[in-house]
Amino acid sequence: MNLSRPLHGAQRLVHSLLIKCRTLLPRQRCVAFGPISEIGSSQINDIYVINLDRQPDRLTAVHCELARILDAADNPLTRRLIRHPAFDAQADGFVGSDIPELVSCYTLSDQLFVEPQPQTLPAGFDLDRPIDISDAEAAIARSHVDVWKKIATSNSSYALVLEDDVLFDHRFGSLVDKAWGELLEATCRVPCD
Repeated sequence: MNLSRPLHGAQRLVHSLLIKCRTLLPRQRCVAFGPISEIGSSQINDIYVINLDRQPDRLTAVHCELARILDAADNPLTRRLIRHPAFDAQADGFVGSDIPELVSCYTLSDQLFVEPQPQTLPAGFDLDRPIDISDAEAAIARSHVDVWKKIATSNSSYALVLEDDVLFDHRFGSLVDKAWGELLEATCRVPCD
C-alpha cells in the first residue's frame, strides 16, 4: 500500500469489493509449478508462506489466493503450501541483535536502493547516516533467513517464498510463466564451472 496516498472511506469500500469479486474470476493456470512428484524438474515445487502464529486469518487468506491458481497438473497451488512460522518481534524474549547472519545497521542509501522513492529528493539527506535495525525488521529478516535455510536443505529444486499478506494479480499465472521461462533461459546460457 502506498502510505503517501492512503485509501479513504469510499475508496476502501470499492477496493474491498474488488478484492472479494476476484473469487468470481475463473481459476488461473501456472505451468511454472510442476507436479510435486517431479522433484529435480525445472519447475517450482514448494510454496513457503511466512506467517505469524497470532495471524491465522492471514494464512487463510493466502490459502484462498493459492486455491485460485492451478499448477501444470491442474492441482490447486494450496497443495504446495508450507507454513513457516514467523518470528514475532512482539513476543517476550525476542532480541533482534541475537541473529548472527544479520547486519544490525544500514544506511539511508541502502534503504533507497532496496525501496526506491522517486518523489524523495535525497540531496537534503545524509545518505550515509547509520540506521539501527528495528526489532520488527530483525524479526522479518530472521524469518526469511530461516526459511532460506529450510529450502537449502530440502529436496525441492525450486521454491517460492511468500509473506502472508500477498494478493495475486489476475494475470499472475501468465506473468510468472513468462518470467520463469526467461529465468530458465538465462540460467541455461550461463556457463557452469
